[in-house]
Amino acid sequence: MSLLAALVIGAPLRVLFLGNSHTQFNDVPKLVASLGRERGRPISAESRSGPTLYDMYGDSQIRNAVSSGRYEMIVLQAQAISTSHRFTYSNKEAIALAKEGKQAGAKVFLFSEWPRRGVDETTYIEGIYKKIADASGAKIIPVGRVWDAVLREQKGLPLWAQDGNHASALGSRVAAYAIYRSLTQDKDAGFPMLDLGRSQAEMFWKASGIALE
Repeated sequence: MSLLAALVIGAPLRVLFLGNSHTQFNDVPKLVASLGRERGRPISAESRSGPTLYDMYGDSQIRNAVSSGRYEMIVLQAQAISTSHRFTYSNKEAIALAKEGKQAGAKVFLFSEWPRRGVDETTYIEGIYKKIADASGAKIIPVGRVWDAVLREQKGLPLWAQDGNHASALGSRVAAYAIYRSLTQDKDAGFPMLDLGRSQAEMFWKASGIALE
């Protein structure tokens, strides 16, 4: 079923998330589905997890899910990235997963993560995902840029968990807004609250407009 058909008849948009703890912490897929529910755009979100896309490519159950044709959209996160920015890891597996998803009829998206606290690396991270996108035809979800836009509006907002790497509950909500807008291209008036205060929800919604570009 196409995205347009799903939205017209009210059938849930079937989305598969593949990711590591950045996707699993605070259950980002569930948050994305909650945003869809608020906006009257039902989303059925399923997830599979692994340390990296390299590892997930080697998992036959995950590969079977990607190629099953059951999903209209697939979101890939967890490309191995050098914390020192000095090393390059294989992206062939991520490219292959994206291509297999597309061959099965899904639109494939790449969840480009937020930077670590105190590290200027949004452009670096997105650049790695761009190489995968260029080779596979997948589309980038610029979560890191949306995250940075939120912090420009409200410096010091606690988007990170204590480890300075994973997202806090608030940070995962920023990611969910970006992912939701990328998947649905929702440009309708108003904004969903996602159990946030009105001003904060509006700020997250405005920043997530970057994902529509």
